[in-house]
Amino acid sequence: MAVVVLLPWLVRNTITVGTPLFPFAGSAPEWWSPGQTARFAAGHAAPMGTDFIARLTALWNQGFREGIGAAPDADPWLPQWGVAFAVGSVALVVAALFRFRTGAALIAMFAAQCGFWMLATHLKARFLLPCAVPLMVAMALAFAPKCETGGAVRRAMIAASAAIALFGWCMQPLTVLRNDPRMTDPNGPVANLDALGAAILDLGPGTKADADAATAAGSAMPLAWWSNWRMPAGATLGCEGEADVFWCRTTPVWGTVWDGGPLARVLRTHGSDAAAAVRALRDTEHLTHLAIGESMLARWKACGWLDPALAPERVRAVAALLRPVMHTASGGVVYELPASPAP
Repeated sequence: MAVVVLLPWLVRNTITVGTPLFPFAGSAPEWWSPGQTARFAAGHAAPMGTDFIARLTALWNQGFREGIGAAPDADPWLPQWGVAFAVGSVALVVAALFRFRTGAALIAMFAAQCGFWMLATHLKARFLLPCAVPLMVAMALAFAPKCETGGAVRRAMIAASAAIALFGWCMQPLTVLRNDPRMTDPNGPVANLDALGAAILDLGPGTKADADAATAAGSAMPLAWWSNWRMPAGATLGCEGEADVFWCRTTPVWGTVWDGGPLARVLRTHGSDAAAAVRALRDTEHLTHLAIGESMLARWKACGWLDPALAPERVRAVAALLRPVMHTASGGVVYELPASPAP
């Protein structure tokens, strides 16, 4: 079933780069350089030298213990599982006792998913999501028969108890978030719910009135608002470090951190020659405007993911030759490229 679901991606990968599992397995020298492949691998795997015991400990922390006690590292708990792994594991055993073949199949599925998580991801709780399937099926097999026996009063009591338990289960993440000092400090999300709510309202394609009001006030706006309502007709926008392109009606020229966008491509060729890079952006990439998100580029650099071509001094040298026209809500700047010289 998984192969069927992934078949379009596997076929497209094979046609485009020559190997179905790229970039997770196999090489594509004509598509990515060894440096790009190494950066991708570093961003999608546990740190080098992480032994099996450390990976098993990470599974305990990120699945079974997530949200209980102190977080094991610098990241605050963002609990997604609650007691799901604990209750689900008991349910797997119960299901295997009463329906051996089905229970054993679910246990094998759960073990395979946990093994893949330990060996092929960078050990974050969100990548355990596939485990929800065998755990929830096991819970249904283990506990549903208990609800089919007895009279109406017994069934009502079981339903009420289940509802109370589910409510407590749902409230546990909220309790954790509100009691973690890293979430509630003056700069944390809980202390800035109003600001976060306002930011959420800014999501979407925007309207002409939104973009015009932001322009009149001289305030920053989401990239999509400018692209959809303020970008000159016939213009072509490129992005580097500004990836909020989902809501843009006309998709900008962009790339992932692993591929690199238009600025990365021209800087790989022209290095520290900012003037040549600007000409290439205009004449080779056919851009009229370029959005640069320096804060995101800095984050990539801190994570070890940044393409060396996008060294801060190179990016700023290019930006110095362009005319800024708009600041984005994410902290970036949209620049206008100089027009081609008259023939």
